[in-house]
Amino acid sequence: MTVLKRLSIVGAGSLISFYGWSQLGLGVAFYANHYSQTIYSAGVVAAGGLLALCGLVPNSLVVWLIKLQTPAAKRRDAKARHGSAGERMQKRTEPLQGRHEES
Repeated sequence: MTVLKRLSIVGAGSLISFYGWSQLGLGVAFYANHYSQTIYSAGVVAAGGLLALCGLVPNSLVVWLIKLQTPAAKRRDAKARHGSAGERMQKRTEPLQGRHEES
């Protein structure tokens, strides 16, 4: 992600957060948007702050988090690649079962 794109994300988050703070400063705790949904000013501040922080996360950290796997995820991936123990045993015994039927 380019520096300009990161700065625009941080700027958009700051602008959204500033809008929420201005609404709180005017004494507006919540209001209804054009879909008649209730929007809380504190939630707008939090969403803007989260967006600004997301723009500051470096790409290397995101790549590291994607590659990071829990032990349960590693077992699940290994099972998907190699099949479960029961499936492996069934593959081993299928040729033997065919020989017993012939005799």
